[in-house]
Amino acid sequence: MTSDYFAVSAAGTETEEIINIPEGMKKTEFLAKLAKGQEGQSWDDAGLSDPVVNGNRLVVTSEDGTFTVTYTLSVQPEFAGGDGSEESPYRITKLEHLSNIRRYLDKHFVLVSDLDFGSDGDYQHLLNKTIWTTGAGWSPIGGPETANRFTGDFNGNGKTIKGLMIDRPASNTNNYQGLFGYADKQARIYNGRLTDVNVSGAYYVGALAGYCYGEIDSFGVEGRVYGANETGGLVGTCFGSIRNSYSAAAVQGGGSDLGGLVGFFHADSRERVIENCYTTGNVNGVYRVGGLMGYILKGTIRVCYTEGNVTGNDDVGGLAGLCNGTKMAASYATGDVDGNNKVGGLNGRIAGGAELIDCYATGIVLGYNEAGGLIGLADNSTISRAYSVGGVDEKLAAIIMTLAA
Repeated sequence: MTSDYFAVSAAGTETEEIINIPEGMKKTEFLAKLAKGQEGQSWDDAGLSDPVVNGNRLVVTSEDGTFTVTYTLSVQPEFAGGDGSEESPYRITKLEHLSNIRRYLDKHFVLVSDLDFGSDGDYQHLLNKTIWTTGAGWSPIGGPETANRFTGDFNGNGKTIKGLMIDRPASNTNNYQGLFGYADKQARIYNGRLTDVNVSGAYYVGALAGYCYGEIDSFGVEGRVYGANETGGLVGTCFGSIRNSYSAAAVQGGGSDLGGLVGFFHADSRERVIENCYTTGNVNGVYRVGGLMGYILKGTIRVCYTEGNVTGNDDVGGLAGLCNGTKMAASYATGDVDGNNKVGGLNGRIAGGAELIDCYATGIVLGYNEAGGLIGLADNSTISRAYSVGGVDEKLAAIIMTLAA
């Protein structure tokens, strides 16, 4: 017995469970959302009421009649109240309620209490604890398909979600990883915090959202995030705006566009902003790596800062790896930066008419080619009232001095 909608236990015993069934579900709808594990199975649904209720039973017998499994149903409220409207958002007090957002992607939600993936008391059913804290872990809310994108309103209400775990190693199928996989233009996510996160994936990886077109405000993350490309502590790829948010997550990846807050910020205009944001975690990548963002295309960055150290190969910066057509103002970086080519204490490279105003960097910069205390390489860009004080060490000279000693 399998299902893409419910969780079905598979311990190989004669008594199993089907959980995460919403209250009020009709018997025919429930059965339609199940799939036979083997052809020829027979189902005895005499133990199901209509609608199904907690404790109902479904008996499944193998084709040859030698093995019978009785599945007990766990039917629970989908939320702790509300109707999903702006005036009465769905109320979330259990981790199952959080997961049920995926069934109502265009509605309004409010987190009423702190949640901890490691706490038995934060579950309606402990089978979900096994599913969400072992193996691949949490399944992101929303995906790239148009009908599957989150377009709703999530109010974190000042609460904390602890222990989010996603373990999907880099491959072409493990994209869009985070609490939310894909948040579309209408989405708003705000006023909350994720702590002790451990998230890994391939492309578009972030603790809060893998891919976001919407608006994020006053959200923070702490922990560890790993991805191959377009990976950030908060958001992997962002086409929207982020304000008043932070990341204290360590970010690591084996490819391009790695950032402490956002991996790739792609704005359609300078009206899209990253504002009043900061990061404190270290960032380690290869190409286009930055303490705040790996790659910024257009958009505006203002009143942001980073404290972590940044390591990469090309286009490596304390705040951003590559700024293309971006306006950056009143921002700074204090961490050390270690790269090979186009390495800067603030930005590795600025190009495409980028503007840099009232910014500075204080970290030590280490690089082979085109390394600068503030900017590694400035191409067709303007810099005003900006400075660095950390100093630059050329790697080749450092290696020669070590060998001579």
